[in-house]
Amino acid sequence: VQHAAEMALEQVNPYPLAVYLEDRHEYERSLKIVQEMIQNLPDDWRYHSKTRRNKVSALNLWATLLYDDQKYDEAIAKIQTAILIDPSDFRPYCSLGRVLLDQGKIDEAIVEFQRAISLYSEDAVDYHNWGVALYRKEKYDEALAKFQKSIKLDPKYALPYNGLGNVRWHEEKYEEAAANFQKAVELDPKYALAYQNWGLLDR
Repeated sequence: VQHAAEMALEQVNPYPLAVYLEDRHEYERSLKIVQEMIQNLPDDWRYHSKTRRNKVSALNLWATLLYDDQKYDEAIAKIQTAILIDPSDFRPYCSLGRVLLDQGKIDEAIVEFQRAISLYSEDAVDYHNWGVALYRKEKYDEALAKFQKSIKLDPKYALPYNGLGNVRWHEEKYEEAAANFQKAVELDPKYALAYQNWGLLDR
């Protein structure tokens, strides 16, 4: 039944399926769908906002798949193409920030998160990522504010609770840190880093 549902979704609306597969680490299947999305766009896609958005979505997800495979230069190339197609879409800037952050280019990453938020201020992911960047710069108070903003926007998003736990740990507020790590794993039982942090705190 699941296979049949996935096949139907691939025909009707393939992008959510590709995102779902990426989240399940089925990268080859996700990439195949993304590439087919781009190949199947009509020749006049540039003149229609919906098809432009579809191409940006596909390129951005392709960049995510390359990022997952640590192919950062290739990921950046896809992101830059997406930005050229639609500079007003916040998602590629968020993706570019993530790549730059993983490369240790923290200040450049922050610029991209700020650009993303300037285009869409309600995205919890951008605030979390910005918080991570600030935490790595040891700007703990500023990082705390970003994690709290991320949680306010999406209380069911697990990652900022882990970030909040890290800040509380640094402040030696160990009970609060443990509570935040616990909340992170309650929201995402597969969140290995939060389990690790929680376990280290218990030692």
